[in-house]
Amino acid sequence: MVLVHSDGNDLEVINNYGILDVLADIKQQGLIRAFGMPTKTVGGGLLAAEKSDCEMVTHNLAYREEEAVIEYCRKHGKAVLLKKALASGHIVSKNDEIDSVQAMYSKQYHPSILSIFSTHKHLTYKYYPSG
Repeated sequence: MVLVHSDGNDLEVINNYGILDVLADIKQQGLIRAFGMPTKTVGGGLLAAEKSDCEMVTHNLAYREEEAVIEYCRKHGKAVLLKKALASGHIVSKNDEIDSVQAMYSKQYHPSILSIFSTHKHLTYKYYPSG
């Protein structure tokens, strides 16, 4: 999988440089299997999701502004990669009785969402199938 870096000017990168179009051609030639773009804006995320196989979005308990991109990907069979799912280690529940990690993943998304995270004891992963 090839991911294109964005400096935050997602639409400019997509529209003015044509990199996603080039990657689509390279994929069609069989040189890569999948490509996408970690974006920083909803507009850029939606356009990148339309033109690629996957999208990487920021999503956690404190930041959910890119849910429209996740929903678009779910509806169109695109993969979603989550960045900052644990808010760079700062995720905190307002209610100590709520498990922040479980609360984060309580909503069902596309089956391609896979979260890998480290605990103090071991590295683990959780797969959250849509239902």
